[in-house]
Amino acid sequence: MHSNIVHNKLQKFAIPMISTGEAEQLIRDTTSSYPAIIFWETLDNGNTAREMYWGRYKGGKASQTRTAEGMIALISQDDGGEYRTVIWDTIWKLKYFDRDLDRYKTVYVK
Repeated sequence: MHSNIVHNKLQKFAIPMISTGEAEQLIRDTTSSYPAIIFWETLDNGNTAREMYWGRYKGGKASQTRTAEGMIALISQDDGGEYRTVIWDTIWKLKYFDRDLDRYKTVYVK
């Protein structure tokens, strides 16, 4: 019985895992006021993160310009409003503003 209580308490603090599709929807809901911190693997086998949000790009949504290639282009607040292109499959963690909880929440992306 004691081990179940400890396990339940640990689960409460565990970082949840979401799918790439769920991460995409969370990223689509970002704004300049509520950006997400997106963590991804770089092409040179490193990891990086940027505070970014979904925005307008060349007459359309930024992400729609790279969707066919499995990429997303987002506005990076860390890079002075420049666009950063990220490959969807390389995103491994996301910190986003959960409006229901009124706070930022961290999730892993599988």
